Amino acid sequence: MEGFSVRGKRTTITTYPIVSLGNGREISNVTEICSNTELVMMILQDRSDTRSGKTITKLENVSRAQPDPTLFQPPADYKIVDASKAT
Repeated sequence: MEGFSVRGKRTTITTYPIVSLGNGREISNVTEICSNTELVMMILQDRSDTRSGKTITKLENVSRAQPDPTLFQPPADYKIVDASKAT
C-alpha cells in the first residue's frame, strides 16, 4: 500500500443492538487500520459509523529521501533579541 508493506486490523464494535433505541438495525462502528511496522506509522484508517458515515484517512505521496536542509535554517534576516535588554 503506497509502496509500503502493511499489516491490517479490523475492529467492529456494536454500540447499540437492534431496537434498543428504537433503531431498526444495530448501530455499530467498524475501524480498519493498516500500519507499517518499519516506520511505525498508520498508512490507512477507514472508519465507518452507522450514525455519522464513513471517514478515510490515508497517508499519500511519502518520500523517504532526506529533506532539503535549507528548510530547517532560519532566514538570512533572522535576529535573536534579548527581551530583558529591550527598551
